Amino acid sequence: MNRIPLVTTTALVAGAGLVLAVSAAGTASPAPQAKSHRLSFTAHALSSVQSGRTHLIESDKAVKSGSIIGYTANSCTFDFAAGQAHCLVTLARPQGQLRSKVTVDAQTGRSVGRITGGSGAYRGAKGTVTGQEGASRDTVKITLHWTN
Repeated sequence: MNRIPLVTTTALVAGAGLVLAVSAAGTASPAPQAKSHRLSFTAHALSSVQSGRTHLIESDKAVKSGSIIGYTANSCTFDFAAGQAHCLVTLARPQGQLRSKVTVDAQTGRSVGRITGGSGAYRGAKGTVTGQEGASRDTVKITLHWTN
């Protein structure tokens, strides 16, 4: 019985050097499926500094079940006519960072946005962000959904 090798090796002599070419036969493995994730936590304001009339820079600690799971760094620009803040938010955790763009409604305290990327364990992350002002004005309940 003749067997067809799974790997074919070809050696070519080119001038004074030897070139070794290896090619694999068969089908390529399918790309890994994107994994779906969900994370909910409460952001507690640590520091907030206004820069000019319409810009705010803020940091928060992210707390889940009484433990700090990370920190956020936020840069927001206010649109007073629309009653909204447009924010760039980075959540830093030991496994990496998640970046997002979020719009906050000043009247309702509701936040909506999208996850635009990440680093480390969050590399290639895409998804959504929702949030609602908490019991006190210095807290926001946040839920992230993403795939990577």
